[in-house]
Amino acid sequence: MASTPTSTVPARVRLSRASGWRMPDNAVKVDRTTRWGNPFDHRLRGRADAIRRYTAWIGGEGPDEMPAGKRVGTVSRTWVLEHLPELAGHPLACWCPLDEACHADVLTRLAAEGERP
Repeated sequence: MASTPTSTVPARVRLSRASGWRMPDNAVKVDRTTRWGNPFDHRLRGRADAIRRYTAWIGGEGPDEMPAGKRVGTVSRTWVLEHLPELAGHPLACWCPLDEACHADVLTRLAAEGERP
């Protein structure tokens, strides 16, 4: 009987500033302080809109580069798509509550599919 292959779909991890909390060693931080961050701020139009806009952007709508957080400057769709394989098999760490949608879910799906949108 053939064995079932293990999933390469990364789980999400919620970042925390709680005393003693540490990000798992194999996790990849994908918040707005990184090049993986969502350039569409959920505080402006809500989380659903930010994720919808991110999904459209990563799928090819709009300019390749978007303004991002102060630490990053801009995020590039081309860079994200070229580096997606780096996410496969890793938990993705963001500040979004785990029971709510997050752009990390989009990255998780794309990394698991192993191809560009």
